[in-house]
Amino acid sequence: MNKKELAVRIADTLKENNQKKYVRCNKTTFYITDDNGNRAEFEINQNDRNVIYTIKDIQVIIDTALEVIENAVKNGESIKISDLGVIYMTLYKGRMFKRPDNGEVYELPPKYVPKFRFGKRLKLAAKIYNLNCFPDKYESTDYLDEVYDNEEDYE
Repeated sequence: MNKKELAVRIADTLKENNQKKYVRCNKTTFYITDDNGNRAEFEINQNDRNVIYTIKDIQVIIDTALEVIENAVKNGESIKISDLGVIYMTLYKGRMFKRPDNGEVYELPPKYVPKFRFGKRLKLAAKIYNLNCFPDKYESTDYLDEVYDNEEDYE
């Protein structure tokens, strides 16, 4: 799934759940002058309203979230997204490396690498996917009870 497909799915889910964004409307003032020079002021108060998120809105939100995550990784910060997981940096120590073709020895410098640790909700989704793909392999009722007990926590 690419970013556009993700945005479309998010938009569809927001529509299904009747989630809308709040839009505040300002009052508009009109000034009317008659032939005698009398001036009247009319104010139109528009009601604040809720509108549906567009796919473009959601794409902007996704791009912004990815940019924030990218900047956090650049600064070495860890990012915890509740129930989804944690993105953090791990330091790999420098070591000596020997090329097998010519036997030369090189030094690999230490480096930081991003890692992702899965959260409960993502692990639960993987378990449910396994149950759907291999129903005959997981006949243990204990395993099923664990999955369905955890699923109720998220409803």
